[in-house]
Amino acid sequence: MSFPKNLGDVKYYFESVFNPRNSINVEIQDQYSPIVNLYLYEVLDTITLDVAASVDDTSITVTTTGLTPLVGQYVCLKEGVEFFQGRISSVTPVAGNQYTLGMNSPLDYPFTTSGGCSITSIDLNVDGSVTPKVFGVSPEALSAGIAWDITRMMLVISDSSSMDDGKFGGITGGLSNGIVFRVKRNGTRDNIFNARTNGDFRLQAYDLQYIDATLGPAGQESLGVRRSFNGPDKNGVAIRLVNDEDPDEFQLIVQDDLTLLDSFHMVIQGHVVQE
Repeated sequence: MSFPKNLGDVKYYFESVFNPRNSINVEIQDQYSPIVNLYLYEVLDTITLDVAASVDDTSITVTTTGLTPLVGQYVCLKEGVEFFQGRISSVTPVAGNQYTLGMNSPLDYPFTTSGGCSITSIDLNVDGSVTPKVFGVSPEALSAGIAWDITRMMLVISDSSSMDDGKFGGITGGLSNGIVFRVKRNGTRDNIFNARTNGDFRLQAYDLQYIDATLGPAGQESLGVRRSFNGPDKNGVAIRLVNDEDPDEFQLIVQDDLTLLDSFHMVIQGHVVQE
């Protein structure tokens, strides 16, 4: 938008820029920064990438600190501004704690041996009733100062039991303590909400959908939840996570026994911040 050169057009210029409420008209444009689309996870073991990888590789050779990787666990690779999650589809022992891991997704970046690496679990249906289990995702181990704006979270629960707003998944009566969604930032903890029942998801997220067993996998009931943060009809802000001296993290805390659920997974979505 440029100022008119002909002063006779000044009146038209200001009438077109300012609306009847005397506010400036704004045109919203899409960004072009990389997206963030990641599972929340628990780190099971840190690993070393033994051989530099190439784009489109579907296997890597790693050394663990003692954990034997299993099919169904996830590989997490971080380097620079790049973040990769891939499900382990095969495990081939090499020697000692060294393994070749097949993955269900090809690498989208040539990760080197200096990157941050770990074996993780994305399965949230764990027992946190005695010792709470914390799952999270963070730009930690990426380049200093890298920031993400998280715009929404989504989760899916599957169970063999029927679901309603008074249960948690299919757990009758809901949970005693509930799961907590929060952000760890600069040494503080900002709680977003606690969910003890499916109805709490409806209250806090509103976007909730039950899938009948006739449509679910292997006769399972399922529940899908979406909670958006940015947008004028929501919280109006994104959740910014920054990798600094004390890296920020989006977290989910499991405080009850969720092992009765068949599955429970969650992702966060957003984009890399580019000033």
